[in-house]
Amino acid sequence: VYQITWEDIQLETFNAAGFKGVVNGDEAQSTGLELEATFAASQYLTVTAGYSYVNAEITEDSLIADRSGAGLPNDMLYDGDALPYVPDHQASIALDYSRALASGMLLDLHLDGNYRADFNSQVNDELFFDNYVEFEGYSQWNTSLSLSKDAWRATLWARNLTNEEGLSSAIVRNAK
Repeated sequence: VYQITWEDIQLETFNAAGFKGVVNGDEAQSTGLELEATFAASQYLTVTAGYSYVNAEITEDSLIADRSGAGLPNDMLYDGDALPYVPDHQASIALDYSRALASGMLLDLHLDGNYRADFNSQVNDELFFDNYVEFEGYSQWNTSLSLSKDAWRATLWARNLTNEEGLSSAIVRNAK
């Protein structure tokens, strides 16, 4: 369980010319919970699971760019805006099966999966040059099979078994 409070939090943004920069907001807070457990389900099978919940948000309205002189809306951060790239929920699980074979070789089977909930690329969609993207949550599953003996090991693996598409970042330059 944790709580982090920031004063003058730094956030990435884009200026009116499209250049990436860093701005200071006023205050933000991140509170959450992380759990992880590993246990032997049998002599051959080990299970590892993890989960995290986080509520990460701006906690005080702040002006980050005054554009009123140019007749444009000001860039604001608002109390309750979610911090960028932080999903509320993440989870993972891994199953590892390891067994010696009669031939003297060792067989290892592995399966893992992870889940990441929806998140945004910026605090809100009102920033002048916002780069705001809403990313959908996604899960991914991977597996491997290995045979080994003495000093050699052969592994066959497959990633993203369900062919799930999951974006984790993007740059979109849309001046408003």
